[in-house]
Amino acid sequence: MSRAVIYPNPASGTLNVQFNDEAITQRQAVQRVAQVPGFDIRLYDTYGVLQRRASAESYNVQFNVSNLPNGIYFLHVYDGSGSNPPEVHKVIVKHE
Repeated sequence: MSRAVIYPNPASGTLNVQFNDEAITQRQAVQRVAQVPGFDIRLYDTYGVLQRRASAESYNVQFNVSNLPNGIYFLHVYDGSGSNPPEVHKVIVKHE
C-alpha cells in the first residue's frame, strides 16, 4: 500500500504530498520506539539531481514546482528509519 498520494500530476505550481492515516500511525509508532525523524521527501530530476527536499511530521507537504522546467521527476519518500527503500513516485511538471 502506498504511504503517500501525490497530486496534481502533472503539476505546474504546487505539488502536494499527502500521507494516509496508516502511514502516519506507523510513523508515529516507530518514532516513539526508535527516536527517528519523520518522513524525508526528495524530488529528483531525470539526471538524479536533487531539486527539492522536505521533512514531514504531518499529513501534508507542499513543493513549489513553478520554477522547475517541464519534465519528468521522481519523488522519493523515505520513512526515516533508514532500513526501508524509498517509495518512488513519477511526477510530471508541465507548465501551460
